[in-house]
Amino acid sequence: MEMNSTVRNLPRVFVDANTLISGLFFKGPESTMLRMGILGLINIVTCEFVIEEVREVIKRKFPEAENNLSLIHISEPTRL
Repeated sequence: MEMNSTVRNLPRVFVDANTLISGLFFKGPESTMLRMGILGLINIVTCEFVIEEVREVIKRKFPEAENNLSLIHISEPTRL
């Protein structure tokens, strides 16, 4: 799968589980960074291990939000 040049030239930011949880549930720099990713200003990068950890933390600490996990779009990995 070939990426277009616009996507390839964006800064890539790796996020861990703590950053994702903070960005999803609290206002602050982490939520700003996630919004930048949504707006296409940066590429948010993570790994399957982090995604699974986020799911577990949400189930444990934010059970009321568990049904909304399906709203989070996770694209397939792309080789850079």
